[in-house]
Amino acid sequence: MRRVFRIMLVLTFIGSGMSALSYLATGLTLPMIQDYYAAGSLPIQPEIKDFFEELINWPRAFFILLGLAYSVSLVGAIIMWRERWLGFHLYAVAQLVALALPLLFIGTMRFDLGDAMITVAIVFFYFMALRNLQAAAADAAIAETSSNADFDNVEEDVDDEDDDDDDED
Repeated sequence: MRRVFRIMLVLTFIGSGMSALSYLATGLTLPMIQDYYAAGSLPIQPEIKDFFEELINWPRAFFILLGLAYSVSLVGAIIMWRERWLGFHLYAVAQLVALALPLLFIGTMRFDLGDAMITVAIVFFYFMALRNLQAAAADAAIAETSSNADFDNVEEDVDDEDDDDDDED
């Protein structure tokens, strides 16, 4: 379980890191992109021209907030690497924000149900994995404590007189 958990976290590092970088870069450079496009010095393929024109008219805050959400998601994954619940909570909230931002800024036509289902599945996997890993760690700690107990110094009560107080009536 721990191996799959770590592999998933590596994939999350890559996905959240690249998303944070690309959305923040887009948000920070959007005015320049708009200027280059308006001046005609940014060649766009005819197949994507309509989408590109729509894209560069989206609010700059959308890209910056999405970049920040993915940055928080990345930080959450880094904390989860240490099997801490704080990381899970940061990751889960950031993913929900990343799902909600297109609805808030652009509208329902940009909501992707497939992305939402995958996000929910991954969040659920992380929840179950952390719960199982922490339960296993707790069991291991209990087993370690009981196996290291020093039973040599325990005095056994072999005197039956103190145990049979009820029989004296």
